[in-house]
Amino acid sequence: MITEVCCQSLEDCVLSDSYGADRIELNSASYLGGLTPSPGLIDKCVDFTDADIIAKIRPRPAGFFYSDLEIETMIREIEILSKTKVSGFSFGILNKDLTISQRNKDLVDLAKSYNKTCTFHRAFDNTVNIEEALEKIIDLGFDRVLTSGGSDRASNGVENLKKLYDLAAGRIEIVAAGKVRADDIREIYEKTGINQFYTSCKGFRQDPTTIAGVDFSYIDSSDKYDLVDEKVLDDFFSVISGIEED
Repeated sequence: MITEVCCQSLEDCVLSDSYGADRIELNSASYLGGLTPSPGLIDKCVDFTDADIIAKIRPRPAGFFYSDLEIETMIREIEILSKTKVSGFSFGILNKDLTISQRNKDLVDLAKSYNKTCTFHRAFDNTVNIEEALEKIIDLGFDRVLTSGGSDRASNGVENLKKLYDLAAGRIEIVAAGKVRADDIREIYEKTGINQFYTSCKGFRQDPTTIAGVDFSYIDSSDKYDLVDEKVLDDFFSVISGIEED
């Protein structure tokens, strides 16, 4: 079983690593869907953990159809972050018609020139035809894809996940992703054969300095921010350990 945890801080990474996470997808601003993390954060997370650090490359929130200037920014981010000890990158560019953009090839080739792995993130689940999209990203040279099978969550996309896993036939790694929780893992594993799981294990923590004379909250006047929750993480890895022991 291979596990990947979505993190946005050194604290998140250290906690996830302590439970044995194999990979960490590192990003900033996860409440916006995750944006590119800083080189300083990457360096510290590499120093403090044994997990492979995968840096998300995403220049803005919302969708995945990027302008030429935004793609130039993504290229420069890969150039800069490749100088760190990051293991790979997670990104995804779509065309307006919800097909996979050929521009991904520019980023894949650049990352591979630095011996970094490439993950196509869950933009994949917004494509118009996930089976055609899978063949395209294989041709482009991606190493793995995060997917819920085109559903809102992986547990609702089991049938499509099975199809993708069979279609991949070892040519690319299929990682079950999308609101994956402890209760979902065994069913997905047994029905699809997929043994890689991506999770955020999200929780919230209060910061009393957020709302005082001025409101600095970003979600409905909330004084909380999101992070990896240890209880959710513990439940997740308990199920993973149970499957490995079977």
